[in-house]
Amino acid sequence: MDRVPASAQTSTVHNGSAAARLRAELAALAESAALGAGTTGADDALLAAIQAAQHLADARSAPGPARPECLRAAQHCLRAASLATRFAIVAAADDCRLPR
Repeated sequence: MDRVPASAQTSTVHNGSAAARLRAELAALAESAALGAGTTGADDALLAAIQAAQHLADARSAPGPARPECLRAAQHCLRAASLATRFAIVAAADDCRLPR
């Protein structure tokens, strides 16, 4: 992902480190979803990852008190993306099994 300009970084270390962790999780999930594109669940994972990215962007521009809520929303979307990615991996593995 692109680097966040210093002017757009969150003002507290806690929110900044939480946003950095969420960005790293988002990048990993987006990569996993892209690898499984077209499989069951991959589209859901990618959509949830996009929503998480939007919440992170909102957190960067939100006034101080609103940032934690934006970060929580991003975290919720990342959890959904993670579950959808796992589902896509299981579905892809099932599709690859040969009939007995």
